[in-house]
Amino acid sequence: GVESAVTTNTANQYRPAISGNIVVWEDYRNGNWDIYMKNLSTGIENQVNSNVLKVSSQESPDIDSDKVVWEDYRNGNWDIYMKNLSTGIESVVTTNTSPQYDPAISGNIVVWDDLRNGNYDIYTKDLSTGIESAVTANTSEQAEPDISGNIVVWRDYRNGNYDIYSKDLSTGVESAVTTNTAGQYSPAISGNIVVWVDDRNGNDDI
Repeated sequence: GVESAVTTNTANQYRPAISGNIVVWEDYRNGNWDIYMKNLSTGIENQVNSNVLKVSSQESPDIDSDKVVWEDYRNGNWDIYMKNLSTGIESVVTTNTSPQYDPAISGNIVVWDDLRNGNYDIYTKDLSTGIESAVTANTSEQAEPDISGNIVVWRDYRNGNYDIYSKDLSTGVESAVTTNTAGQYSPAISGNIVVWVDDRNGNDDI
């Protein structure tokens, strides 16, 4: 039940994510948004991304095991980058000329929001094979993806309001998690459990 500060730097820090003993977040201490991490077992805090240009920003990190992903503006548009904390190698996940946002990672699979088709879609890349593909071909807006194992979840506007949908990448089966007529947003998944923000009661609940 002990609560403690992960970082007390006087700049702003947002959007934390955690895997094991490693916490990552976006951090403004350098005058632009960078990705920082802290190892809770050692207490060591340091910068994840190598790009330090103040005209650039790195935001929206996620982590699974030793892999950190984030959205990155170093090329003049938003791309997805990754760093392997075990090897120290930083690499690009996708540099399609359209913007990509909000990455999430589980194992060797990275998912993100992608505007290459003129509206928000969910794309994925298998880091072990290098194959990049669309998760869903529906023409409405899909955004805010998360992934656990082979299951991807996202916010979906195909029914004229925001619902939560999922896809099992191993079977290709896509299905609705909830289609309540109120708005549902910001899904997260772990194993077989999905949570989301829901305003069916007139205010935002989980």
